[in-house]
Amino acid sequence: MKKLYVEKVVNGGMKQARFIDLFCDSHYSIGCKQTCCNNAHRMNMGIVRNLYTQEKDMLDRYLYKDSFTKEDFHELIHHHLTTSTGSQSPRATSMSFGGKFTDLQLDCLAKIAQDNHLFKLSNDTEARAVMDDLLHCKTGFTVEVRNLRNVAVFFDELLTNNLVCYDWQSVIEKGRFLISPKNNKRVAASDLSSALYKARISSSVAKHSIRDGIKQMKKGHTTDM
Repeated sequence: MKKLYVEKVVNGGMKQARFIDLFCDSHYSIGCKQTCCNNAHRMNMGIVRNLYTQEKDMLDRYLYKDSFTKEDFHELIHHHLTTSTGSQSPRATSMSFGGKFTDLQLDCLAKIAQDNHLFKLSNDTEARAVMDDLLHCKTGFTVEVRNLRNVAVFFDELLTNNLVCYDWQSVIEKGRFLISPKNNKRVAASDLSSALYKARISSSVAKHSIRDGIKQMKKGHTTDM
């Protein structure tokens, strides 16, 4: 993975978040019918994702070494599993998508969300309030998703336009903001990654509408991170 990462991200300019998504999605199956093997593989892929999203500074120490030894591997995993990423519990930690939005931008994003049926909302006023609370990571906020693929495309396009951080999927999971339309459970980062992958390999009117809407909003009112 190190060689591929350097080739695609460091030298090729691929966005890190997209590299992680593609790598994990392309290694989803190991061709084994044993539950224990599949569970172990999913756990390992989860560690890989977390290393590239939560331990980037430490990971960089190893990416440019001439060799990556077994001892290096164990040190990296030990650090990840035993070192806290914050002084508080995940739910108590102050979270942020990293972007700053004007009132006019929030109005535009709320309209995009309503027009493309991202959430189960009754009216435009509710959509505006939801967008404000979601993008500002309001504690205790939740909203029921109507179309998870469209939500994934929405945040991916915000990332493309430098309006949210690359680990937006982790922020959503840790904040427990979104409720799945399928099972009434909180949406996890893996759910968003899967939805985004499926959206990328398919075409829909909503996908193009979301992307065009955010691009137009960014052109008119630039607020980079």
